[in-house]
This record gives sequence, structure tokens and C-alpha cells, in this order.
Amino acid sequence: MRAPAAPAILRGRGAPLAVILPGIAGSHLYADDRHVWLNPAGICTRGVRALAYSRPRIRPTVTIQTYYAGLRRHLERTHTVKALAYDWRLPIQRTGAHLAQMMQGWMAEDDQRPVHVVAHSMGGLVARMAFVHAPKLMQGFLAHRDSRLLMLGTPNGGSLAMALTLLGIGTTIKAAAALSPRESVADIAAIMRAWPGAIQLLPRDMLNP
Repeated sequence: MRAPAAPAILRGRGAPLAVILPGIAGSHLYADDRHVWLNPAGICTRGVRALAYSRPRIRPTVTIQTYYAGLRRHLERTHTVKALAYDWRLPIQRTGAHLAQMMQGWMAEDDQRPVHVVAHSMGGLVARMAFVHAPKLMQGFLAHRDSRLLMLGTPNGGSLAMALTLLGIGTTIKAAAALSPRESVADIAAIMRAWPGAIQLLPRDMLNP
């Protein structure tokens, strides 16, 4: 049985702010009104090319509930929770700047409460970039001794799994190819290699040999 979220009145004013940052591929993406990720049926009909970096007007909507709903329910028992869906194909610097803007607004609502950033995978890099982009955000974050940044599986030194994926030999890309019969593994790898966000997850020694 799932424990229900505690009502906000029971959490009380001043409850910590929790910010959930999903990892790569952890946010739903839409192109106009078409659901392009995560939508297995759409991948079967339109292919991964619907996520090509050159495609305009792709926007994130919400985090993927299959991955993060349980975490959110748990945090809502004790925290005021915000989650940032983002287009994980984009440069991490751009997403970090957007996160900085959003966090400054959330923190301004009650600057006396601690902030707990829970960042999965790529989300940890986004959080770090937000603090680099906005030093005042870091100052506000550190102003409360109980603020924390929790990085879960963040590839701070790069991701071997991403390297294998972009080379077309990882299990992830083979699974994508199985869903997209019109595209080969090589086709999908070429599409993904154009995503700045994916390139920035490569191990450092591959980026700076």
C-alpha cells in the first residue's frame, strides 16, 4: 500500500523545498501536439528521427511518472516538491541556466527554508551548471545549513554507457532500433550524436584525449 502524501498544512510553512531533476530521457517531449518521447507507438511510426536536433518546436512537459512518481510521493510527505522537466538533447549549460531561473523563483517564495535538490543522472550536471551560472543562487542555497544537493548516479566523470550508445553498440540503442524498424542502429546513433546533451555525457578522456 502506498502512503499518501501529507497535506501541506501538516507539513507546515517552512517545510523544506525539494527539487527533483530527472536524468537523460527522463522527461516527456512534445513536437507541437505530437508526443515524441516517451511514446513507443510514436517511435514505431515516426522513428527516432522525430527527436532530431534540427527539429523545431520540441518542448518538455513533465517528468516520466514511471521513473519518478514514487520518489515524488515520498518527498511530498515532508517537503514542498517541484520537478523540472527539460529537453535533455540540449546543451547542459542552457538547461542549467533555465534551472537557475526557476530555482531562484521557488526559493524567493520562502527564503528561510532549506532546499534539497534530488538529481538523477544528467540532472546532477544540470544542477551543478545552475550554480555556476548563477552565483547568487549558490549563495542563497548555502545560506541555510541544511540545504543539500543529492546526486544519484550522476556521471561527473562521464558515462561509458553513453559512449557505447553513440558508437551503436550499447543495449539502449539496440532497444531503440527494435522499436523503430525503419531506422538502423547506425541511423539512430547518428541522430543521437547531434544532441549536445548526449555528447556532454561522454567520459572526459574521450572529449580531451
